[in-house]
Amino acid sequence: MLDNSVASHELTMWRCHGISLHLPYRAQTSRLRGELSDALSQQQKTHASAQALQEMLDAVSAHSSLLEETQAKLRAQVSDLEKDVEHHRRLRIDEKSHTQAELAELQMQLKYRSQDLEQITKTYGKLQADFKAAQDEGERQHEAAEQSRKREDAAKNHAQQLQTEMEQLQERADKMELLDVEAKALRADLVICAEETRIAEEEAVKARKEAQEALSTRDEAEEVVARAREALSGVEEKFTALNNQLRVTRDCANERGKELDHLSALLHERQLELQQRSAQVLELEGRVSTRQAEMEVTVTNLQNVLETTQKQVSVFKERLHKTERNLQDKCSELEKANNRNEKLTHNVEILEQDKLRQWNHAEQLHQMSTDVRNRLEFLQLECSRLQTELEEMTRVCQEKELRQRHLAEELGAKQARICLLESRLQAEGSVLST
Repeated sequence: MLDNSVASHELTMWRCHGISLHLPYRAQTSRLRGELSDALSQQQKTHASAQALQEMLDAVSAHSSLLEETQAKLRAQVSDLEKDVEHHRRLRIDEKSHTQAELAELQMQLKYRSQDLEQITKTYGKLQADFKAAQDEGERQHEAAEQSRKREDAAKNHAQQLQTEMEQLQERADKMELLDVEAKALRADLVICAEETRIAEEEAVKARKEAQEALSTRDEAEEVVARAREALSGVEEKFTALNNQLRVTRDCANERGKELDHLSALLHERQLELQQRSAQVLELEGRVSTRQAEMEVTVTNLQNVLETTQKQVSVFKERLHKTERNLQDKCSELEKANNRNEKLTHNVEILEQDKLRQWNHAEQLHQMSTDVRNRLEFLQLECSRLQTELEEMTRVCQEKELRQRHLAEELGAKQARICLLESRLQAEGSVLST
């Protein structure tokens, strides 16, 4: 629009110059003044347009500087991102190579562990076969030991029976001794009973004498009472005392009489008991003599049986010693077999534990390999995501560079137009000034 206005202004000026050749001088001067005023107004408009263009140019320059700063920041960010991406890529590559090396090492270890596991399985099979053979041998030895124990138990039972018979014989001998002791005790009881009878008779004699003395004392008391009545008829206290003494004396005499009767009855009962004890002693002496004869015969027979039994016991003891030695040998062999079985069992347990540890280690390795694979996949996804972001940022930067170039081109074109307008304005100003 500015170029068209300038061109129309030049055409108008040429037309005016052409017309001025034919017009008079005053009219031409007035027209020139009018054209000059028009040109001045047009120049003012052009100056305003130039100021507007300058403001637009300043705004474009500010926007361009802002774009340059933004572009510099973006380039710095892009370079930082490229460095970070490169650093992460190198780290991912290093981690990937390290992970692949670890995975290869884990696979090799897993392979070795599998081979070791196969070897351990074979060894475990062999050990199980050996353990089964050892168990069979132990069972056979246990059966032999059981038979030896049964024979030993039979010998022990026979010895216990003999010991029981010996104890029964000893009990019978003890009973005979007890019977002898009882007979001696009965004899001692008879002696004691005779002594007690003698003492009771003496006590009865003494009681009779005391009764006679009590009777004489009573007679004397009666005489004393008679005398007292005659001598002291007025003294009631002495009479009462004497009467009480007489009553006590009578009670004592009656008690002595009762005791004498009781002692007589006891003496009669004791004599009957002594007669019964004498008959029992005679009967017991007969039974003891008969039992003693029987026991002598029984003891003789038992001594013979004891001698025979002792011989049998000695024979059985020899057999028992032999059986015990054989049993000890069998027990030692059985202990050795048990020790071998325990060792085999311990080895089998150790192998099972080792096998379990290897299985656990293999599972751990498998889990680690799975984790490493998952981590590798995650890192690959992260790398692809970062690559996509980098491509997107590169595309955005390229678009911004294209826009910046387009704006720079537009700015250059506008600056060229502004320069052209300024040169035209200067030319017009110089023309107008002339």
